[in-house]
Amino acid sequence: MGSRKAFQAFLILGILLMSSAGCIGLVPAREFVEQMRPQAELVIESEHFGETYIFPSGWSLNERISSWDIVIDSDVVEVRAYFKASFALADSLPFVPEGARYVEATLSDTEGNIVWTEKLTVTQTAFVFTELPPFEQGTWNLYLSGRGFGNPLAAGIASDSYQIMISVDRNCWNYPIEGNCDIE
Repeated sequence: MGSRKAFQAFLILGILLMSSAGCIGLVPAREFVEQMRPQAELVIESEHFGETYIFPSGWSLNERISSWDIVIDSDVVEVRAYFKASFALADSLPFVPEGARYVEATLSDTEGNIVWTEKLTVTQTAFVFTELPPFEQGTWNLYLSGRGFGNPLAAGIASDSYQIMISVDRNCWNYPIEGNCDIE
């Protein structure tokens, strides 16, 4: 009788072990797969805001106003600005008053404090600005206003133009299998 009870106990124990082996077996299998997976790496991801613009053709000054909202959070490690303007035939147009053609860019933080501003009234090849942490977190604003001529005889040729680009660099965890960044 004792061997029969022992046999029944082993049978029940065997059934329990076989039915729960799937659950218990998942733990080592998951650990094995996790060890095979490449490590996540911290990378810098850049987000860009801005535009390249050529003033349209016409016999009068054209105005342009643009604005971009830029989210700055704790992952941001650097904010850079690139600003360039070209005023074609600036010396050849005596009927245009000085300062009538311009491009002005202003970057303000969440509180409305000016982080960077620049006004160009002559052709300038490039202007670069870099801001490093700590940053006021929230939504920053890039506001741009400008006034310039377009060539009425040949659109895009010898027209005033500008380029503004704000680059926001963030820390980002890249998981190789998923192939995308996770910004924390």
